[in-house]
Amino acid sequence: MRIVLFFLLLSTLSLQGQEVQIDKSEIFKDRKTNSKLEFAVEDADGGLVTVRSYASGLSGRTKGYYIDHYDRDLRLKKNLDYPVKDVKVKNAYIKNGILYLIQLEANKKAKRFAYSVAQYSLTDYRISTSQLLNFPPGKAEQYFGKGIYGWLITSKGEDDNHLGSVKLSKNNRYFAINIDIQDKKREVHKIYVYDTDLNPVFEQTLRKNVADRLFDYNTFEIDDDDGSIYFLGKAYPDGRRKKKRKDKANYHFELTRVDTEGESTVRLESGENFIESMQVVLEGDQVVCVGFYGENQEELLHGVCAFDLDNETLEIQSSSFSPFTDQFLTDKYGERKRRKKKAKRKGLRNIVFRNIEVLENGDISLNAEEYIVTTRMVQTGVGAGNLHTETIYLFNDIIALRLNQDRSLKWARTINKSQEGLDITSYTSLSVDESTYIFINCSDRIKRLRNDRIEFKDTSAKRSNLYMIHIDEKGDFDYQSIVDDKDSKVYYKVDSGIPNPLKRTVILVGDRKKKGRILRVTI
Repeated sequence: MRIVLFFLLLSTLSLQGQEVQIDKSEIFKDRKTNSKLEFAVEDADGGLVTVRSYASGLSGRTKGYYIDHYDRDLRLKKNLDYPVKDVKVKNAYIKNGILYLIQLEANKKAKRFAYSVAQYSLTDYRISTSQLLNFPPGKAEQYFGKGIYGWLITSKGEDDNHLGSVKLSKNNRYFAINIDIQDKKREVHKIYVYDTDLNPVFEQTLRKNVADRLFDYNTFEIDDDDGSIYFLGKAYPDGRRKKKRKDKANYHFELTRVDTEGESTVRLESGENFIESMQVVLEGDQVVCVGFYGENQEELLHGVCAFDLDNETLEIQSSSFSPFTDQFLTDKYGERKRRKKKAKRKGLRNIVFRNIEVLENGDISLNAEEYIVTTRMVQTGVGAGNLHTETIYLFNDIIALRLNQDRSLKWARTINKSQEGLDITSYTSLSVDESTYIFINCSDRIKRLRNDRIEFKDTSAKRSNLYMIHIDEKGDFDYQSIVDDKDSKVYYKVDSGIPNPLKRTVILVGDRKKKGRILRVTI
């Protein structure tokens, strides 16, 4: 099924010339309910391979993966049910007609911890597995603690992803495995880089002169030219995790370049400000670290910051701290001067990154969200014994920012929304040319607020519409419903959507009980 939508001139934003193409697969039925889209990779012929995980039982452990190969029109060519035991697929890519799945294995009975590669031919649809990294029992326990064979259970208890994260470079020339090693005295990481023909490029051990508990790993990226790694973290050097000392930040960020020659590190200081967290992006011959900062403490945010560094020397070429704009606060609070003044003074809370992209013109697009986890007491019957605690997940306002090439704030917008739960909440975003596209699920009863503002409201999965919000190069935005719940047999999970800036596509999986559908949006 193929639908082509041409957006007309709207009241507050011209979308003339913007063409959005929507492709849908046929409805399919899974043996398991609630599959999750993990990876979506396009083949050389314009087709698509999706990898969806499924779980069973109360443990929530992954029991297998559905691997589906579609042609360019999303007609199913072949599907495979790939059952696993104590195996987690960490990343996926296609090369020369083969789907590569980089897998983490932790087998308690065999006392084995390893990384392996499953190769799935997209011509004869045969699958084979080969070993990539193997840690024998003694070495594995030395690195990760005796609890590792309980499947991702650690004696450290502090690092969620200590058994490794796997990332691909921008054009899939390299991939890297970054493993956090157990060491109380120092922060230690083992880094393995391979090309996508599975040839080793280099292996390095990164050691920080700070205790593990005093270092917060943020992120890393891979240079697509030579496989170099840029590793970013936050260090508390004086032996305490106290965030403030003498009215200044009691920490600094460290950016480390790791390559075949070893490593080099630079400190990123926040000056009089307090940086909560940062992300690394690569742009040509520069490395850019982007984050949110507060003026008085890191939990209360007042704006966005950026550091530009030379990718070879790590010399800091510029740094900027840009406060949130009046337009940004007006979007959120309207013209209520008291609320805006309070926000400027105290700052905003609970902002988390969702997506950062470098645009073709050198601008940086940053999208974030207000995310809150809280608890409440729920009574299921009469008497105190029927009280239990319920965890509540809140996904509120969308935050969209654009930084110029000089890293000044070009524009900043708040898109009001209110969502609760985990089924159809959050969003997926994609930037194309100088526009940003945001895909959300919400009710068709969009609330009109004062000062020409709107708020997207929560709804049930059965009544969820798929909306696309378009923000242009000036920061003006409007929205369009692209899938109405009355016309759809599934609802689309935007929290697990996969954007591909190179192909200008977003892939979403639709779900309802055991029914599913793949949707591809092409800008």
